[in-house]
Amino acid sequence: MKKPVSLSISSHCYTITMHTNHGLPLLRNHKYFNLMFDCLTIISKKYKLNLLGYVFLPNGIKIVTCGLPQTRLTNFVETLKNLSRQELIRFLEEDGKKDLLNQIKMGSNARKHKVWATNFESTHLKSYNDLEQSLNELHVLPLRNGLVFNPESYKYSSSSYYKKGKHGGLRITDYRQVFNKPEMAVS
Repeated sequence: MKKPVSLSISSHCYTITMHTNHGLPLLRNHKYFNLMFDCLTIISKKYKLNLLGYVFLPNGIKIVTCGLPQTRLTNFVETLKNLSRQELIRFLEEDGKKDLLNQIKMGSNARKHKVWATNFESTHLKSYNDLEQSLNELHVLPLRNGLVFNPESYKYSSSSYYKKGKHGGLRITDYRQVFNKPEMAVS
């Protein structure tokens, strides 16, 4: 059995939130979410980071990650946006979502669309408690958004892994097996 990766809470842990342009529900169904799963898997490997939790919603994604220095956060997010943009546009075109495509069109150029909001949010997680709170908050987002009646039944979240031991669309690193002591904190 492979020994778990040893991380400390000072290992550059962040919650990253990316919204779609204008907060529109561009991530429409399973194929859109699968695309985001694939993109995040590729990028996680490229940046050699540990994904500790995630939730994908129709209007954006939120992830908890460790191993990505603050200086590389913007590069990580821009790479994820660029990797997913063209396919998301193609899916919207295939699905006949002209109304959404018109709302994200850039200027008069019918072929240029802005899928993702320019800015993203990142929160540095400085303690084990910060990490747990962030994961708990992202896991209840589908419930708060009226998508499910219980968080672990939402297929596009790591909640089912943490509640039932079932991996969803993404392989995650279980923070409970990685962090030795809950009292670890960065001052």
